[in-house]
Amino acid sequence: MKIFCLLLILTSILLIGIGCEPYEFHYCTIQFEKNCEDDVKVPASIICGRKDIIRTELDYSTLSRTNYSFMGWSFTPEGDIQIGKEDEFFFDKNQTVEDLIVLYAVWEPITEHYVVYFDEMAESGIPPIDNQLYSDGDEVVILGNVNAMYRYGYVFSGWKMDPAATEPEYFPGDILTMEKSHILLYSHWDDAPACNITYLSGTADFGEVPEEDGTYYLDDTYIVKGNIWNLTKKGYTFAGWYVSGNSSQVYEPGDEMVLKNLEIRLLPKWE
Repeated sequence: MKIFCLLLILTSILLIGIGCEPYEFHYCTIQFEKNCEDDVKVPASIICGRKDIIRTELDYSTLSRTNYSFMGWSFTPEGDIQIGKEDEFFFDKNQTVEDLIVLYAVWEPITEHYVVYFDEMAESGIPPIDNQLYSDGDEVVILGNVNAMYRYGYVFSGWKMDPAATEPEYFPGDILTMEKSHILLYSHWDDAPACNITYLSGTADFGEVPEEDGTYYLDDTYIVKGNIWNLTKKGYTFAGWYVSGNSSQVYEPGDEMVLKNLEIRLLPKWE
């Protein structure tokens, strides 16, 4: 111990003798402030030596605030970001460092957005309702016609952002990335295919079959026509009409038929 003290004294004398000042080590304290009234846990204060180059290794995992994102640090409570949350933080020996440095957390509100499905054409049913709130960059799964919107003579085919667009832009199941605004989607309808109803003469000897010039769609209720043009088969009496391929179901004139196929061919039933 005596030898160590002696060496230290000699070293100091030597440094003074050659014009060097004795090494003087200074410290500064870095204090972190949450800069809000919420219950937020900030990193503990750290002590840095101003004679060294020091990179602070901070744990930001506790910097969590409801509806806000932590963006970095500022030297004033109302200041802009001066040290980003990904930045390296240095103290070098040439800086003038105060005894206490206070860093204030900078917060950015998280704006949540929603998707609205809109329709002004449907005669029944309602557009789907998406109750989820989305943040910027979230993926949105496009919903389908889950609430049975119906428009006579049309079929729902998708969604579009521009109500004047002639084609759908998004289809059920598509993925859309949420941006910094709400999303309004308009329903798109295409013309429904019309049913083709044809009366055939079958085995009739003479006379004419009625013609159907109306427009009907799937699931419409159709009124079957009568034998208005005296379709005749020798030795038989006209008993009604049946759909080709199903002679067991006979429709008499005036009967109702629910249209389940786009192509319907009606043949005379003879008795």
